[in-house]
Amino acid sequence: MKETSALIDKACRNLNIDSLNGMQKQMLETATRPNDIILLSPTGSGKTLAFLLPVLSRISPKIAGVQALVIVPSRELALQIDNVLRKIAAGIKIVCCYGGHSVREESKSLAVAPALIVGTPGRIADHIRRGRIVLETLDTLVLDEFDKCLALGFQDEMQEIIAPLKNVKKKILTSATDSESLPAFTALKKPVKFIFFKIRILPVIFMLDLVNRDWLFKEIRHNRKTGQSGIKSLGILGFIGHNQRPNLEVVIIL
Repeated sequence: MKETSALIDKACRNLNIDSLNGMQKQMLETATRPNDIILLSPTGSGKTLAFLLPVLSRISPKIAGVQALVIVPSRELALQIDNVLRKIAAGIKIVCCYGGHSVREESKSLAVAPALIVGTPGRIADHIRRGRIVLETLDTLVLDEFDKCLALGFQDEMQEIIAPLKNVKKKILTSATDSESLPAFTALKKPVKFIFFKIRILPVIFMLDLVNRDWLFKEIRHNRKTGQSGIKSLGILGFIGHNQRPNLEVVIIL
């Protein structure tokens, strides 16, 4: 517990934030639970730190070998996560692998196994095939922006990487979109889904039900996840008699 508190303090201080947000606190609480996690959250919500904190809290300095692997769809995201990790200064060896980067440089860095690897599916799969990455000691697997990985056609590479991992104790899958089903190779154990999509309130509308002559309090909500608006009824405000029907059917209150 003391180590986790120190990790939080260092992360907040080095990333210049006052405190963790609700999503980050919720995710950190899941670190020691047996459930795998599905995190649905938009870009810019603090998602990276939300999954990195539980990953870092599970890494043991007493274990030699790769303990955590973060798979991402692009080199830009790999570098972004690598930058956050180095700012946190967690005191562990980290290697970032991605297409377009020097294979020789990555191979040198992987000669002594890091505690944590961040990278794109194609490059990680290639290093595994050549024996440069061995995942026998892997404890935690993160599939960041999993929906984009699938959309970009990385399913075969991800299956190649993930399917043999029988001893992984924790999997965290993040996505900007929800899905009713996941590929079988993810093999999530008792997954718990956390949804963190902000809702923006648009103008409130009083609408007249001309059939029942009731005023209904309606509220339009805009969901950033879908980009669509929907009307939600919050209850009947009052009854309008036959002789009390107003001239206006809709009144918009800004």
